[in-house]
Amino acid sequence: MKKFLMMVWLMFLFTGTACSQNHQGFIVKGKLTGVTDERLMFSKNIKGSRPLPININEDGTFEIKDVLDNEDVIRGDISLMKVRMGKNGGMAIQSLGTISLFLQNGDAIEINGDIKESEFLKISGNKYNDDLTEFAQAIKSKKRKYNKLISEQKNLKNSGDSDFEKRKTDLAEKVETARKQFVKLLQVFLRKNPDNYANDLVLFKYRNILEADELQIAYNSLNKNKQNSVNGQGIVNAIQFKQQKKKAQTGKPAPDFAKIDKEGNLIRLSDFKGKKYVLLDFWGSW
Repeated sequence: MKKFLMMVWLMFLFTGTACSQNHQGFIVKGKLTGVTDERLMFSKNIKGSRPLPININEDGTFEIKDVLDNEDVIRGDISLMKVRMGKNGGMAIQSLGTISLFLQNGDAIEINGDIKESEFLKISGNKYNDDLTEFAQAIKSKKRKYNKLISEQKNLKNSGDSDFEKRKTDLAEKVETARKQFVKLLQVFLRKNPDNYANDLVLFKYRNILEADELQIAYNSLNKNKQNSVNGQGIVNAIQFKQQKKKAQTGKPAPDFAKIDKEGNLIRLSDFKGKKYVLLDFWGSW
């Protein structure tokens, strides 16, 4: 009897241990500098998953623990935000960016860096996050330079001096040089890591910096699953928008488009070619 009970106990112990191993989740530990009154929300990129508020301590540390239903790799997003209460009791939320990372049961993830530069945080704990961090550190100086030049370009004002056009042209050339340097690093990352879970995320994140043809080539390098993902479809939309925008230049023929009128007839802009005047009225209601 004792031997039988011992066998049952051992079987229970073994089964319990196996189950606990199968249900071992992940843990994310963070240490952010420059924290004041920011708040964090964590969400898993899984259908039906709800965002969860994360407590961040005064020293910038935080911890997230969870268990995934299967062994697949998923994307997690930590949203950074500030919340301001208005005089009338209303709430204003300012988004400060998103930390994207990749998670799998059994992972112990660490996040370190300045909260004001969430784009360049160091995330470690598995191959996918290590690759992302390597890319973030590789682009840091080039992206900072590009951001600085873009800011200068936006703030450039015509002071009426004769050198304004030259300064404008010189700055535009510097912006384009910095842009090309960044795009080259992005292309290297995509070629180096063709199977990385982050490829479509990275390309979508920086889609506005690439020209239509550059974005198309990069999109073509993604595998079919990534092309058909939500980010992949967003990249396709960006390519189409850039192509249309390029056609719609001042002084050039307007790009053709078609719409259904209120009688159900298909009409095209090109149907009115040769007319003296064509009025396009864009309106909306809220």
